[in-house]
Amino acid sequence: MRKTVHLCLASHDEVLFRSDEDLIRGFNSFAVACRLTETRALADGLMSDHVHFVVATDDTDELTRQLRYDYTRYFNRKYGRDGRLGDKKFYITEIVGTRHLLAAISYVNRQALHHGLCSTPFGYRHCSANVIFAEELGKAPAADLLSLRSYYNYIPRDKIDLMKGCRMSSDGQLLREDVIDVKYVQELYMTARNFLFYMNRITNDDWKREQGTDTDAGPMVSIDTIEQHVTPDEIREMLVNENGRVDRKWMTDMELCALIDKVYLPRLYPGRESIYQLSDRERTNLGNRLLVDCKRQTYLVKVLNKYFTREQLCRCLVIR
Repeated sequence: MRKTVHLCLASHDEVLFRSDEDLIRGFNSFAVACRLTETRALADGLMSDHVHFVVATDDTDELTRQLRYDYTRYFNRKYGRDGRLGDKKFYITEIVGTRHLLAAISYVNRQALHHGLCSTPFGYRHCSANVIFAEELGKAPAADLLSLRSYYNYIPRDKIDLMKGCRMSSDGQLLREDVIDVKYVQELYMTARNFLFYMNRITNDDWKREQGTDTDAGPMVSIDTIEQHVTPDEIREMLVNENGRVDRKWMTDMELCALIDKVYLPRLYPGRESIYQLSDRERTNLGNRLLVDCKRQTYLVKVLNKYFTREQLCRCLVIR
């Protein structure tokens, strides 16, 4: 029986995505998994260390299995890594009720805002916010598209026929408007103006009161139920971030991974293609070098003028 669910896969020990290319492949893996399981995709939000999806599916287990398998195979091959990627289990919450569903989709589309990456949900590429009411909001469709014969560079060869009818941009990403059921989601919001309201509203008790009007609905959807993998302190920080004040002095995980992979790894360990080819001791030494440079205000501050946290460093270097 088809159920509408919110899915979250978190990774507390390491990042899931080290680059934009990884994020593109992550979304492609989601799109392929949806086609394989005849799942209707309603929202997605991909962050460096976790992903969120709202879907209507007959087989949650098979959807999550296909998604994890396809992306992990890509990631492990690219970085010379072995084993499972991400926490052992997905966080899964069934969504029942139209207002509940609106809240879940809205929270997933607002991921980048909650995590302080941008001042509005539309400032982040790797979520479905930018394909909802795209024409009404003046967003231009992708101009440069790849031919079907080029898809093999970005999705498994044996899945190309499966993805016929789904366009791909020049950077290898399957177009979200061909994966997400945009028409259905727009019907839920009714108007572009109402959609903008949901994307910019502050979390308060009104959300719960609205969901209370749903009949035969499930548990309330809130930022706590969407973000089950984080601490209460992180939830409070997310609510502060809803005000849209982005602190640009702190690196994102992606920026730190780029610094590690493209600057420090070649400099300190020439010939090593990824941090996964380093021993635990070598990764710790690389991390200590970064900490020293940050404290001395050398390359990091002079060139990038940004800082990072020790927690980020451990996550990006897989130091447990």
